[in-house]
Amino acid sequence: MRLVEAGHTVVLVEQGPAERSETIRMPLGLRSGLARPHTRYKSLSSARQVHLAGRAVDLHHGIGLGGSAAINAMIHTRGSPDIYDRWNMPGVNTDWSYQACLPFFRKYERAAHGASECRGRDGPLHLTQSANLESCERDFINCCGLVGLGENSDFNTYGLLGAGAFDVSIYKGVRQDTYETFLQAIMHSNLLTTFTGSVATRILLDGKRARGIALSRDNGDEIEIGCRRDVIVCAGALGSPQLLFNSGIGDGAALQLAGIDCNLHLPTVGKNLQDHVEFHIPVKTVRSKSLNFSMAAARWGWRLLRRGKMINAPVRVGAFLGGENAELGLIQYHFYRWLLRDDWAPDYGTPGFQISVGLVRPKSRGSLEFRKNDLVANPSYLSHDDDVAAMVRGIRVLRSVINRMVDVDKTAGIPFEPVGEQELVSHLRAKSTSSFHYSGTCVMGLAGSSVVDGTLMVHGVTGLRVVDASVFPVLPNTNTGASVCMVAEKACWHILNT
Repeated sequence: MRLVEAGHTVVLVEQGPAERSETIRMPLGLRSGLARPHTRYKSLSSARQVHLAGRAVDLHHGIGLGGSAAINAMIHTRGSPDIYDRWNMPGVNTDWSYQACLPFFRKYERAAHGASECRGRDGPLHLTQSANLESCERDFINCCGLVGLGENSDFNTYGLLGAGAFDVSIYKGVRQDTYETFLQAIMHSNLLTTFTGSVATRILLDGKRARGIALSRDNGDEIEIGCRRDVIVCAGALGSPQLLFNSGIGDGAALQLAGIDCNLHLPTVGKNLQDHVEFHIPVKTVRSKSLNFSMAAARWGWRLLRRGKMINAPVRVGAFLGGENAELGLIQYHFYRWLLRDDWAPDYGTPGFQISVGLVRPKSRGSLEFRKNDLVANPSYLSHDDDVAAMVRGIRVLRSVINRMVDVDKTAGIPFEPVGEQELVSHLRAKSTSSFHYSGTCVMGLAGSSVVDGTLMVHGVTGLRVVDASVFPVLPNTNTGASVCMVAEKACWHILNT
């Protein structure tokens, strides 16, 4: 949007479809069981995880206009300021400290709280705080206070620690993804050309300058598109490094094994893979106060009046727990006011709720192994002992919260009480999964130890930038949508001012 508004001609290539179904726009649609959005995401099975009982883990990422923002939980939190201060490494050619990033967070925000030194009010992305909480959600927040977590009225202003309602990207009952917020306003501009159902297969290089892209369309057509300025890669932490590799940019030995000519030896491509691992705890309740109901009827309230249950985010409240060694925001809890099946649809037959325990400052690091037009992702979940210890502590604290909640069916037992350390770790390794917050695989930093510089330009190549979560040096300790929007705003500023 920013580039078109500034008068630049833009070609957008999107692998997924152009359609915008009601299931996408309806905030609770993708968690309702009304549809299985297989046309809106791609799934990759990870390598078998040594530290997750040898299991492969599903790694989903969104496709279609709006990307992963069209299928995510719409939670909008930035994370702790110290994370961004760690992005701001000496010698990097631009400032990525939190104070330098804050204006770009504020630039895209239209927060219902109103403008302040921390929050934006005039941007295109509407943010509202979840209201009219149900009794089980209020009970969760209150019981977090009883175990010392405290209450937090704004996770984006007053720090992360404590329990409260999340900011969500919903406005007038409609999901505010990146299509609804940024792209829709310029869809009919003669400066924008959009190719949907198309896959970028490689970046065209003229020596060490990017001159365009090659793409393959659903109908089998192969097209080359040239550019006068920059190629901007935004395929996510799994897709962006794959595209670089297919273009001959990556580790020279790996490129040779894949039968791809090496255009630039850049061995950091695909390294530094980070993700939040999470563990779900289901809890049965005495009365049906949770959201386990058939939603087929509820969708009519959304269709006709934009009212009812379907206007809400799937997760409206949560909490952050600090570490024992002063790590801020080490564990994030998401409170689902329903029980979920393995396919993320509600378990209609059982009253209850579900809480995820997410490790948001992981020390484990993984990598991607590339083949021609394919990759193997190895996130190495829970490979660091400190990550295991943090998750065990997070589960035990949550167990104390659940034990105080009034509607919990105590006859069904409090999950993991009493359970010894070894048994709990075994459960953790057997059931943990991805939060789908992959990052770091085209990491920003100094030449020789990273993929892109501080302006997000690929080291050694002119006119080629990467702008997505793959550039994060350190994964934000929360949901990643807000950070990606900020990085995009900052990238546009660099493009328009250089």
